[in-house]
Amino acid sequence: MNLRSKTGNNGISVKAERFERAFWEFYNVSRAKTRYRFSDFKVTEAQFAAMLFLKRNPSCTMSALKDWMGLHMSTLTGITDRLGRDGFVERFRDERDRRLVKVKLTKEGSTIVSKLWKIRRQRVENFLRLLSEDEQMSLIKIFESLSEKVKKNSIK
Repeated sequence: MNLRSKTGNNGISVKAERFERAFWEFYNVSRAKTRYRFSDFKVTEAQFAAMLFLKRNPSCTMSALKDWMGLHMSTLTGITDRLGRDGFVERFRDERDRRLVKVKLTKEGSTIVSKLWKIRRQRVENFLRLLSEDEQMSLIKIFESLSEKVKKNSIK
């Protein structure tokens, strides 16, 4: 029995498994040395993700942040409580609609996000340097293409 008949659909199951294995291996290797950087700033990866979203979406609602992060509101409340305690974010009620709770980065939070983003960018640059120019461009084009296609299609 050949690969096509064994898995159907041009061996997509085998390809998916291979892709997932490679993706997670890269993810774990790439995170290994980055994690300690977060602790240097006393920020978790989830807190960094929330702050990065807030940097790109100033003064957004807790609901928008919850939806983007895919978390339960209770989990997000814990994250933003700790960020608020550490002086990285502020929560406040919307003046036009008191039911809405908004959250925004403080100046200190913005500084931390910028520093951590710079560290992450340097890591990505180091990874890309391992590839040839053609490989770099191929990788970027593939991720851009996949992102666009996922946005256009409802994939579960």
